[in-house]
Amino acid sequence: VEKTSDVGEDNCETSRVGVVRSVNAKERTTCVRWIKPAARADDPREFDEEIVSVYELEGHPDYDYRYGDVVFRLSPVTVCSEASVG
Repeated sequence: VEKTSDVGEDNCETSRVGVVRSVNAKERTTCVRWIKPAARADDPREFDEEIVSVYELEGHPDYDYRYGDVVFRLSPVTVCSEASVG
């Protein structure tokens, strides 16, 4: 996630969330694919790629993935009601 500035006590600013695509350790920069917020959960996700300093990022509080980890997302389960035969 992108670090937010701690200026002021009423900080309602939301952090951008993204996926690190590559890292340049020598220059301490990374290519991040930022996830654009969707209006509805069913809308397709859009992304922006940007080169940022690694010092502008911090770990996500809920997710802790490392290089080589296998990550998969389960599709939501839909239950279809059986048509009554009469």
